[in-house]
Amino acid sequence: MAGKRETGRIMDQTIKNQNLNSCRRHGVDIVVLTDPAQAKPYKNEWNRLAQKNTTHSIFQTYEWHECWWKTYGDLFQGLILTAWTKDHALAGIAPLMVSDRRIGFIRQRAVEFIGAPAESDYAQSDYSDFLVDPDHPHVLAAFMDWLMIHGHLWDVLCFSDIPDTSCHLEVLEKILADTPHHSQKICQYEAPTCIFSDPDEAVKIPRKKSLKRHFNYFNRMGELKFQHCTSLSEIERHFPVFFDQHIGRRALAGDSSQFKDTRQKNFFMNLSKAFVSTPWLRFSVVLFNGRPIAYHLGFIFGGRFVWYKPTFDVSWKKHSPGEVLIKYLFEYALAQRVDEFDFTIGKAAFKHRFATHIRHNFQLSLFRYGVPYYGQKCFHGIKAAVKRNPIFESRARSMLNALKN
Repeated sequence: MAGKRETGRIMDQTIKNQNLNSCRRHGVDIVVLTDPAQAKPYKNEWNRLAQKNTTHSIFQTYEWHECWWKTYGDLFQGLILTAWTKDHALAGIAPLMVSDRRIGFIRQRAVEFIGAPAESDYAQSDYSDFLVDPDHPHVLAAFMDWLMIHGHLWDVLCFSDIPDTSCHLEVLEKILADTPHHSQKICQYEAPTCIFSDPDEAVKIPRKKSLKRHFNYFNRMGELKFQHCTSLSEIERHFPVFFDQHIGRRALAGDSSQFKDTRQKNFFMNLSKAFVSTPWLRFSVVLFNGRPIAYHLGFIFGGRFVWYKPTFDVSWKKHSPGEVLIKYLFEYALAQRVDEFDFTIGKAAFKHRFATHIRHNFQLSLFRYGVPYYGQKCFHGIKAAVKRNPIFESRARSMLNALKN
């Protein structure tokens, strides 16, 4: 940890010494920020770009970046590129950072999205992207030109978790392929979603037999309630149980909970503070006889209900309080007239039971040197082969969890 802090300090000094603050490319001025807090005066313009982006992601909002950086920023160096028109309008943001990590078995300086480090022992942004005003599509090329000109800052560009809904994916792939360096595109994750294209079919989802059976058990045996916590004090009062339930739930699955790490807990507490005053946060609890048996922290943004962090009391696992939670959340999402219920990344079996469409996240990388490129290519080849064999994948996952523990 201390080594990463030192890397961040050195990189911060490097950027300050390089006179990188302003550069005109493709008709816009590129201004460099090293901390999202420096963008606070124009956070409304930042969020306007996030809402206009085809990715439509809560993970691109100013509040998300500010919260993530407040929690983890001391481990990285901020490299946030902002593009300004001659009329002083914000036309784009590249929310990037510099990290020092192992790529292709070699330590490399990587430029990647804030919130999406490939070495993800941190809370993860499920979707990442460049924020570009549709009226100024050339801004993406301006950002990439800037990164090429200042190539001394990086060994690899690693743009992770770009969803296939992004209008930048194809353009960015072409830009990287046209450079003299090694470029790579890999499919990282599935992202199941339930699109409410047919209202008559959508209302049938909460009535699925398994959801009704578990709901009816609790409803028959006592008092069942579902509610949203709207104040910060109310949310914080639930957090200790929320964290404990998640630790128990992951242990049941043979995994280690992120909430064994104090910094991870701090991130979610910072998250609630950053979003409680917005219309997007949804912190929900299912109560049985007055006691919480399931929680969900998620969002409504861009016409989507975003499934982010669920948990439940494992002492009731026989009666699946998690399914009761899903029933309530689907009913709520339908009542809010959203376009879809986005389960975000991960191919958990229960997501596929409800999904009507599978999206995919991609990683686009550009390597300055050949050895890390071929090392990374080899690594992903092995990883893909392991994933094709469920037994090998299960054993590999168990070994990784054992090493983490």
